[in-house]
Amino acid sequence: MKRHGFHEGFSCISHVALWADVLLLPWLAGIIFSYHTQWSFIGLLIAWLIGLLISVPMHILWIKTQPSDHNLVAKKSLTVAGSIHVIFMAGYLGLTFLFYFLTDDISHHDLKWITILLGSHVTLSTVGLNIVRQKRLDPGAAATTVVVWITLLWRFLS
Repeated sequence: MKRHGFHEGFSCISHVALWADVLLLPWLAGIIFSYHTQWSFIGLLIAWLIGLLISVPMHILWIKTQPSDHNLVAKKSLTVAGSIHVIFMAGYLGLTFLFYFLTDDISHHDLKWITILLGSHVTLSTVGLNIVRQKRLDPGAAATTVVVWITLLWRFLS
């Protein structure tokens, strides 16, 4: 970051959400993808579009609201990492949509652990990082976390 003129901010090493993305999400994706035989091509397209419809506006909001030294946003535009994150996040959101809404036969064990780990990841990546980084709770981060937990628990309890 210092090479590009940013002397403040989080390095990738200290970015909690990045480590969760790298260490946790591949395992979750592996478990979720084991259910791929229940998905249709149309379902995959719908899930990818839903992922994009959530990821793109979210990143646009980040451009408008995040400090300039954010890893994904610099000088009110996406960094290279931010652009990759749009696609990365759309894919994971689509996969999550497939698992929670287009998969009928899910083992209770898998559903329980995916719900706990995914909900924890979102909480740490939004609220936790927000409090550590900005020393305050951002209403958008809190709302995102609440919506995610309600959605995950709704599917888990149904």
